[in-house]
Order: sequence, then C-alpha cells, then structure tokens
Amino acid sequence: MSPEWERAEIQYRIMEDHYSGAYSGPGYGASLQFFARAWNDQGSYRAAESLKLPIALPAGASRMPQQGNPQHKSLHHELVEKLRRDGWEQRGERGAHWWQLRFRRPYQPRPGWWERLRCWLVGDR
Repeated sequence: MSPEWERAEIQYRIMEDHYSGAYSGPGYGASLQFFARAWNDQGSYRAAESLKLPIALPAGASRMPQQGNPQHKSLHHELVEKLRRDGWEQRGERGAHWWQLRFRRPYQPRPGWWERLRCWLVGDR
C-alpha cells in the first residue's frame, strides 16, 4: 500500500441482540450493521459505521445482506454517503459481494491519543 493513500472496504456484521422489545420473539433478535474497515501505515481501524438495522433471522435464513432488500440497500447507501462526506473516494473495484465497495483517500497522519490529550489539556485545539 502506498503511504500517500489510506484504503477502506465496506464489510458487515450480524449482531445477536439479547434484549426484549418490539423485535423479540422467534426469528428475531439480531441486527445488521455495515462498516468501513480502513488501512494505512499505522494499521487498520474502523473508518465509519452505519446505523444498526433490526433483522429477522429465521432458522436456515441467509446471514448475508441481501441486495434485493430495500432496507439493506438503504443502510449501505447511507454508509457510502458518510464515507464520501469524510473525503473518501470510491474506487472502480470491489470485493466478491455487492456491498464490498472499496475507497481511498489521501493519507493524513493523525496525532496519537497522547498528543490529542495534551492539546485538549492545554487548550491547543
């Protein structure tokens, strides 16, 4: 990876929600969330996340985001727009699945936590 760019790819996760509420009951109890995993010369980090979407997971159902599901597409689109607002540009390539869009943006080294704390303490923001 070139040090002047950082790169990101959209991934997803299914989270088992252990709560009782409007979506509890047989076949419910999970959420879908898209996120952008990014890499630069400092390592990897989570660049952005979508909101969590409660989903039904009946026994035997696919645990992958469905391209034909308008809610899944909308959640994905919102994350793409968030990445663009943060300066990421979409690359022409993608991963094996429809949601795995790839992005890049110019790399700007970010101060470590100690430097951010120092700036906050002395008011040098």
